[in-house]
Parts: sequence; C-alpha cells; structure tokens
Amino acid sequence: MAHLARYHEVFRERLERILREDGPQLARYRAEDDPEWPKWAAMTASQIMQKLQQLRSELIGLVQQLSARELARIGIHSRFGAMNMPLWIEFFLLHEAHHLYVVMQRVREPEVSLK
Repeated sequence: MAHLARYHEVFRERLERILREDGPQLARYRAEDDPEWPKWAAMTASQIMQKLQQLRSELIGLVQQLSARELARIGIHSRFGAMNMPLWIEFFLLHEAHHLYVVMQRVREPEVSLK
C-alpha cells in the first residue's frame, strides 16, 4: 500500500509536468530508484492509509479541473511513448488495479506453516 500511496504523489508530479512542459520525457517509476521511498516504507499502515486518502482527494481535484486543452497535452513515457492526459489517467488506474490485485492475493494466501 505504501507503493500505491507514493505513486499518487509521483503521478501528480507527472501530471503537473505535462501541464507545464511540452512533451516531457517521463521515465518508468521504480521505488528502488526513488529517494523518497525509504520514508514511505517506514510508515505505519495507518499513516499510509491516511496519506493515501489525502493524496487521492488531491489527485481527483486536479483531474476534475482539467480543461479540454489540458486533457490534450502529451507526456512521453519511456516505454509506451506519447500519451495524452486521459491515457495517462487510464495507465495510472491500471497500475493501481494491478497492485490492488496483488494485495488481494496476498491477503487471501493461506498461512504457511513453520513446522
């Protein structure tokens, strides 16, 4: 969940760059390369969930206020190429869904016996 919460910040930063810059190059996000990741990894589950709710609300507010012209702006992903804002948002949601699926799998795993 820390990864999902942190990625909300990363994604907001990416959207802001797309709004500011013409066709910014945006590398794949990797927690291993993120100087902020250790701070996130050290948070409690409660802190992560509180931060996630706050960041989600901020992200929704940003997306809801985008004009048609802003939605047409392009950011260039290192693997997927040029994407407009709606495609970036879909990409974000697919990324999130993948990680939520993994969380669901882990929660439903039978406990491993240590005998």
